[in-house]
Amino acid sequence: MGTSLRSNKYFLVVIIVLTALNLWPGTAIAENNAADFPFQPGEKLVYLLKWGLIPAGCAELTILPSQEINDEMTWRFQFTARTNSFVDVFFKVRDYIESKNDAGLRNSLSYKKNQHEGSTKRKILIEFSPEKHLMQYTKNGKKADPALIPPGTLDPLASFYYVRRHLSKVGQNIDRPVTDGKTITIGRAKVLKREKIMVGDRQYDTFLVEPDLKNVGGVFEKNTDSKIQLWITTDQRRLLVRVQSKVVIGSFTADLVEYENLTGS
Repeated sequence: MGTSLRSNKYFLVVIIVLTALNLWPGTAIAENNAADFPFQPGEKLVYLLKWGLIPAGCAELTILPSQEINDEMTWRFQFTARTNSFVDVFFKVRDYIESKNDAGLRNSLSYKKNQHEGSTKRKILIEFSPEKHLMQYTKNGKKADPALIPPGTLDPLASFYYVRRHLSKVGQNIDRPVTDGKTITIGRAKVLKREKIMVGDRQYDTFLVEPDLKNVGGVFEKNTDSKIQLWITTDQRRLLVRVQSKVVIGSFTADLVEYENLTGS
């Protein structure tokens, strides 16, 4: 059950920054959905973000309709995050991320990020060539030199779904090569325990998963106590129902408040 922590990390970093301041079957995906995947095209998860007790915004994770690339159907994941009008006054966030991956969720194919966080605005594109073990990183239209990547490299958003797919038991470490285009690391997510929690008025039986933050900078780098914890359901859908973080600028929570088109529904 190895896999990515970096994706988890990146997904969480985005959420923290944000809080801080039908069926469309492609043939390969349709077959894998039934057998191997706890999610399907059309799934949408909506989260309420809080900084302490203060509502700060919302985030959405969506699985888009599959798309054919080089005669293969793909997984397409989308993440959006936005602060509410209150937080917009001092730190406005409008982030959009889209990730394309092969049908087996073994390799990322492309990763696009449009970032607006406070005064920071940037457009990032990573194009992967898994067969050549290369990636091409572009920032604001400027291309970097192609870089080598290990087999099975995923982008940050894809690695989160990789964790969902492979999560199975307490004590498990989920490892996977992950890159944000600038650095490549072996991400790790540790499955600490099984726990029942209340999210809103509903109780969930969950796995508590903790990403390794040793390669994460920003709000994490100056505090050895910084951590992020994920609560993912133990049922076949492997839903992320809560994210909590403790960093130098405070505590943050993202709770699942709405969902659509889950597997088995």
